[in-house]
Amino acid sequence: EKHFCEGQLKDFGRGPVWVAKGCSNLEQLRRLVRPNLLHMTKEECLKDLPPMKTVFHDVPVSRKSQVEYKSAITALAKTHANATSNNVSSEAVLGAMQRLRMVCAKSKIEATVELARSILNDESSVVIFTSFVQVAKQLCEQLTASGWPVELLTGETPQKKRQDLVDKFQEGISSVFVCTFGAGGVGVTLTAACTIILLDRPWTPGDTRQAEDRIRRIGQTRECKSFWMRSFELDRQIDGMLASKTRATNAVLKRSSDQAEDGSPLNAPSSKISITRLVETFVLTEAAKSSSSR
Repeated sequence: EKHFCEGQLKDFGRGPVWVAKGCSNLEQLRRLVRPNLLHMTKEECLKDLPPMKTVFHDVPVSRKSQVEYKSAITALAKTHANATSNNVSSEAVLGAMQRLRMVCAKSKIEATVELARSILNDESSVVIFTSFVQVAKQLCEQLTASGWPVELLTGETPQKKRQDLVDKFQEGISSVFVCTFGAGGVGVTLTAACTIILLDRPWTPGDTRQAEDRIRRIGQTRECKSFWMRSFELDRQIDGMLASKTRATNAVLKRSSDQAEDGSPLNAPSSKISITRLVETFVLTEAAKSSSSR
């Protein structure tokens, strides 16, 4: 852990704690695992698959969402401070982070609906993913109210009904397929669409890629596009973390030089969610708004 995972003792105010959540010496690790590991990418196995293009779609947020975000990030900062000084469980911090993620997701519902409508003016169908059942239901309600036939797949959907939803979408009976990452992220074929919208992202690149691959698999003949919706700083930090994890994985599995695919050093510091930076960014943004209004 010390050699390959940046393992080290850190003091968060409660005494030394062993932390091994990073990555280091990846070129050496790549050489060690290479004789024992067969790794082939989807592109190498399925050469006829069309490419996937990722588009980062930044959206404006309403005043109401800004107020909700301020409340959620303040609660997260207080919970994090208490966890550091009073030995509060990490579950409390994770719960506060999840509430902040929900606020970010809700702030993008209207923009996601608007983007889906725009896509459907040119294409026959679109797929939308989110982490939250409540958000998925709101997307479904708003798109249905706009006159688009929608299928909704979440963890609450009975197993025996799930394939019927997929079949309706694949046959063109429905134009929109809304689902959660947990329920529709694997084992589902949605190639009737060539465009997917990720309202938010999972914590790992693998789960994100699996969701995108619902539209990019055998049977797909059109170029695919994935819109990553972003609103607050949390979205950008999560996307940065996903990119960092992808670089580390590629460095171990693919590269034989001292650089990852994007040119960054193999031993570059891994990007992580920083609660401190989230709070500081929010404070600076609020200060800038206050200054401009004066």
